[in-house]
Amino acid sequence: MCFVDLEKGFDHASSGGGFQLALEGFAAECKAVRIRISTSTFKSEAIVLSQKRAECPLPVRDELLTQVTEFKNLGVLFMISVFKGVNLNCETNNTEHHTKKISKDELIVRRGQPFTVKVELTEPFKPDFYPLTITAVTGENPSEDLGTKSCFGIPDKIQRSPSAEAVWKVELEKRSYPLTGSLNLTITPPADAPIGEYNLTTRYRDEETLLANLVVLFNPWCPDPCLSLDDSVSICDEAQTQEYVMNEHGIIYKGSGDYLISIHWDFGQFEEDMAKICLKILDVNPKHLENPAKDASAHCNPIYLSRVVSAMINSGDEYGFLGGRWAGPFWGGDEPSHWSGSYHILKRWHNIGCHPVKYGQCWVFAGVMCSVMRLLGIPCRVVTNYQSAHDSNKNLIIDVYHADYGVREKETKDSVSKPKDGQDVSLKLVLNSESSTARPVSIKISVQAMRYNGSPVENIQSEVKEGTLLPGKDLSIPFLFPFLVYHEHMVDCESMKISAMVTDKLEPKNVYLAVNDVILLDPPISIT
Repeated sequence: MCFVDLEKGFDHASSGGGFQLALEGFAAECKAVRIRISTSTFKSEAIVLSQKRAECPLPVRDELLTQVTEFKNLGVLFMISVFKGVNLNCETNNTEHHTKKISKDELIVRRGQPFTVKVELTEPFKPDFYPLTITAVTGENPSEDLGTKSCFGIPDKIQRSPSAEAVWKVELEKRSYPLTGSLNLTITPPADAPIGEYNLTTRYRDEETLLANLVVLFNPWCPDPCLSLDDSVSICDEAQTQEYVMNEHGIIYKGSGDYLISIHWDFGQFEEDMAKICLKILDVNPKHLENPAKDASAHCNPIYLSRVVSAMINSGDEYGFLGGRWAGPFWGGDEPSHWSGSYHILKRWHNIGCHPVKYGQCWVFAGVMCSVMRLLGIPCRVVTNYQSAHDSNKNLIIDVYHADYGVREKETKDSVSKPKDGQDVSLKLVLNSESSTARPVSIKISVQAMRYNGSPVENIQSEVKEGTLLPGKDLSIPFLFPFLVYHEHMVDCESMKISAMVTDKLEPKNVYLAVNDVILLDPPISIT
């Protein structure tokens, strides 16, 4: 502690706002170099204005300083902060928590796993007389009962709420030197803590300071023999953890069940600012806007969080980050096929004020959501489903129709036709009868342009042919779809659906249906 005689410039400061502003400015300068001063305007100003000899006892903590009997101008009490410095060990902690790819400078840890922080005091650490307490908070209106606030310390004699959730803990490492005030703290967020941004503050004696701003994520590497509680997202197979959390590149399948098309996708979950972007998604989701405290508390649940992110994918929600369009034109945005990764979509969404990025379709939605899940620590992969059932009549029932004799398709060794775009499509329908008599049949053939999700866009061509199906013999019906007929319809479509409806003219109630999908291959490109 010490006293300073301020310059006589203070002599002319008025007893109103000018004096207070000058004093507060000086206090701010001192705080910047970690020096705390007492700036009680009433006491100091009274001394300055009277400038008479006075008895001024100065109690500081448990000591009474020698009395000052005279002020030349203004006496200000300086008190050196009890906190000398804090080292968050970001690089070491982030490496151990598998978050080094996200950031080297910002502390990002995983719940259920300890991290170390070094705290330097300006005096010896005496926990028996002055406990060190730490408070961790996240979200708005943090609460112990909601698990968004936790108070803990050394020794841990904190009076908590009886229904406190997600309690953190801290231990003093053996390599600490309490007599010199050098403390190595091991802090552990519980394995059921809500994920998100946290503020950690610490108090020792009568002083409180910010210990750390950090991010807590899910922990697929927990359980661990050293940990007391498992994270609900944990998986025991390290190869799967590397694939479903750490892998930044993958393949997404398109096309049809008969002909698969694969595209490479850059998930980019560890690109610059991805942590900030993904946490922003949580902050603007409708549930958070409706009840921020309740939503922050629910961030402990990966199922809840997955549903939140799934809803945010589609721009149907106010701040959803992808606008969907299943057919052209794609004015005001990019075609879904333009995208080859998630990062540029998420970065653009963040940069334009959380407004939807245009445009996406199912594989784009899936790729972006997978990136967000992996960043948050939830193991995730993209699965493509073919021949999806659509509840087109909105009765919540998926209808499947069978012939009255329960016929199912027979396996065939025939290869699937893969004509090239730009060429005529030539196919043939082969019919066979087990009847002992000739059967005249009518064959109606239809071709439809199909969206990627299996819904029809429009009819391309229809024709009806007649024929007679002889006993024990195949009837081959060729048909041709010229390029000049189909090309305009297929510009924004993924496939053609070929349907052949065969009607027995002797027994019109006997109707048979054959369906096949045709995927057009991209024509070869040569550069000379």
